[in-house]
Amino acid sequence: MYKILKLYSYIIATLLLLGSFSHKAAATHIRAGEITVKRISTTTLTYKMTLTVYTDSLSPIDDPENRLYYGDGTSEMKARTGPRTPILGKGTWMSIYEYTHTYPATGSYLIYYIGENRNVDVKNMANSSSTQFYVETRIIIDPFLGINNTPVLTNPAIDLAGIGQKYFHTPAAYDPDGDSLSYENIPSMKDYNPSTQTGVTVDNYQNPAVRAGGQNEAQTAAATNTINPITGVLTWDAPQLVGYFNTAIRITEWRRGRAIGYVVRDIQIIVRDTRNYRPKLIIPKDTCIAAGTILNKTIIGLDTNLADKVKITSYGGVYSLVAPQQAAVFTPPNPIGNPSFAQFSWTTSCADVREQPYDVTFKAEDIPVFAPVLATTEIWRITVVAPAPQLTSATPQPNKSIILNWQNYICPNASTIAIYRKVDSSDFVEGNCNIGLPASSGFVKIGEVSSTTTSFTDNNGGLGLKRGLTYCYRLVAAFPAPAGGESYASNEVCASLLLDVPVMTNASVQTTAQNGQMLVRWIRPLEFDKTLYPAPYQYRVFRADGLNGTNYTQVHQANSIDDTTFIDQVDTRQKEYRYKVGFYYGNSATLLDTSDAAASIQLTATGSVSSVNLSWTTNTSWSNTEKYHLVYRQVNNVFEVIDSVLANSTTVSYTDNGTYLGIPLQASQTYFYKIQTRGAYQNPKISQTLYNDSYEVSAMPRDTVAPCAPFLTIDSLICPTDCQTPFLPNNYNILTWKPNLVAPCDTDVVRYNIYFTATEDQNPTYLATTTNTSWTHQNLTSLAGCYEVTALDQFGNESVRSNRVCKDNCVLLEFPNVFTPNDDNKNQTFRPICITPQYIKSITFRVYNRWGKKLYETSDREKIQWDGNITGNQRQATTGTYFYSAEVEFFRLNPRNAKRTYRGWLDLLK
Repeated sequence: MYKILKLYSYIIATLLLLGSFSHKAAATHIRAGEITVKRISTTTLTYKMTLTVYTDSLSPIDDPENRLYYGDGTSEMKARTGPRTPILGKGTWMSIYEYTHTYPATGSYLIYYIGENRNVDVKNMANSSSTQFYVETRIIIDPFLGINNTPVLTNPAIDLAGIGQKYFHTPAAYDPDGDSLSYENIPSMKDYNPSTQTGVTVDNYQNPAVRAGGQNEAQTAAATNTINPITGVLTWDAPQLVGYFNTAIRITEWRRGRAIGYVVRDIQIIVRDTRNYRPKLIIPKDTCIAAGTILNKTIIGLDTNLADKVKITSYGGVYSLVAPQQAAVFTPPNPIGNPSFAQFSWTTSCADVREQPYDVTFKAEDIPVFAPVLATTEIWRITVVAPAPQLTSATPQPNKSIILNWQNYICPNASTIAIYRKVDSSDFVEGNCNIGLPASSGFVKIGEVSSTTTSFTDNNGGLGLKRGLTYCYRLVAAFPAPAGGESYASNEVCASLLLDVPVMTNASVQTTAQNGQMLVRWIRPLEFDKTLYPAPYQYRVFRADGLNGTNYTQVHQANSIDDTTFIDQVDTRQKEYRYKVGFYYGNSATLLDTSDAAASIQLTATGSVSSVNLSWTTNTSWSNTEKYHLVYRQVNNVFEVIDSVLANSTTVSYTDNGTYLGIPLQASQTYFYKIQTRGAYQNPKISQTLYNDSYEVSAMPRDTVAPCAPFLTIDSLICPTDCQTPFLPNNYNILTWKPNLVAPCDTDVVRYNIYFTATEDQNPTYLATTTNTSWTHQNLTSLAGCYEVTALDQFGNESVRSNRVCKDNCVLLEFPNVFTPNDDNKNQTFRPICITPQYIKSITFRVYNRWGKKLYETSDREKIQWDGNITGNQRQATTGTYFYSAEVEFFRLNPRNAKRTYRGWLDLLK
């Protein structure tokens, strides 16, 4: 009896809930939707568009037809394709509308749909029942991209969620062209904006987690609503409010790093209050498999409530593959049980190879007796990798090359075979998800051929390979865009050139000096035909300056095949030399061949804060990588090994932080270093380790303590108070400062920076540097300005700025009040009694008669004088009283004092 009452209570509550959700259903009904696009012609720009709309099943509105806007100024109304499909347990119809449209030209087109209206009472937007529904899809038609289709979405856009439990949704999208996809959570939209050419966000949109509030499922933090940008799984952790919530997902497709379109899906989440808990789902870990492999895995769904059954469904592009690909199989299609079991099976082939993994979505939904259905979603990512090519041989040739041969590649849809090389064998393990050859394997790509080619000649780009080294090779097959993809790396084969010439082993500094010593050593030819190349034998040693020098000069000759050492007397102070040895035979000393070159080590040392940075580079015929190089520092006049560094390239770096013997490096103390490299040919016939020393270098650690600021003074300038005092200003300013050599500041001052600004309202900028404690600012047209000085030590640490000192110009301008232009050569013009024209930036001088009429004007600061002539008519002004004005802008320290106007009267007498 209790169970019956409980059942009735649940049914009544459910009907009331559905009734509240369906209020105003006669006017509102759209829950979710999206638009997908497929190119259906290779000769015309014709596309098939599919509009999918999810509507409230309790609404009487049917929508037998809908209009789609094509983005080129046209639109079309189409009837629904077939009957509506129910989404069981979610109160929803799914309707499909299909359109066909041919575009007039290439370009970017925004396809969109506007529907009236959304269903009532969507919690995270304003007035949803009066809000239009809008989704959009952008396609880019570009002949350089090739044919393109939008992603296909296989999981319906409607799901149920439970209060307090994580909610998951994935579109289960796949790209039929193999383009990569990214996912972004965006607000729902309501209309198209022609000015921005995109959708308009609904009014008062809120992220569902923000609108619902509350805590996450674990009750450890605020609820969140996020999306995985790679897998597309939307997670709401966790809903805390009953009702409808909408949000949108933008799915962007990418090809060769370029965004080439997107689909916007608007989804609806129906949150219900329930004591039911979502089921569990057990799927395999993400995997990589070789094309041709049959993949069989078991999928398990179970519920902690043993009375609830669990249904498993699966979505993804692998179920829609067509010949030459073979679709995956999920059996049984919708298993129900607790636990529930399903088998995933996929027979892969070369046609399935692509760079991006295949996403397979699994959804476990429980089937409770008296509660809403809840679901758990998981994604399994499967990467199909092309099988490895098979190398068969690597054969050395007399011309310093190696010929590679391999079997015909098994995948006919591959585009190229890439050839990789490494000195010495590798421990790289191909297989699983180790696809291709990463840089960490040590292999370097040296060539690429068509996938139908089965051989390659390695001659090191025409430079020839080096004798003594063991070269190892692998192959990787590549596949064409847009799907792309690579194969597993091939097996490794190795080969070495014949040792029929000398092989260099040393270019090592013995002593660092102007007349230093360089040890040059080589190995005699080990594999040459003495019948073809008879004695006597001779070596000739050639030297070039620099690490990569090519201008060789002969510096030594040895007439015995066993004489393989030479001491070269050269300047070894931070200079590198490159050596090679020619091998000559017979009485006429005919050249058989020349060794590969080897250079001495290039070493640099630079001081840093409490440390010294070392960097060295090698350029030798042997390999110096994957060996430990020794770092020496002079301690008590003896070089000691302070550390070792594993060399991973031809340039190696090391920082001496003063950890050796626990004694920190001291600033202002010079330290001496040298390097010993260890190398080898990785050839069983030349098995010894090769040791070579660098020259010595020195460096001084830096400190960070700056000097104190100096105290600055400037020579004084006394301005006269009237025109009676003689004034002849200098054209320079003399600065003098006193260093502040006290602790804790650095007292090791080596130079000073001087800063200047012409006006006191600006910050001084750099002007000059000097090592003295005084400096003269010369050849000035204006003395106005402010100065500051800083002190610097040998490491460039700069003090704060000194006190500021300033000087202003003495500006003088005074006019008389009478002049007599009567041709007696006395007082002929009206001009200033005294003036400092060099400090005048601009001037406008005017003369007026008593009625205000302008008689004369000049802007020439050197010719501020009036001869009594009236400008324009060449007439002389008559005797009388006149008025003048002078508007002057001076060069002044304070710009506010720069402008001044002088006005007065004058008598013209004759």
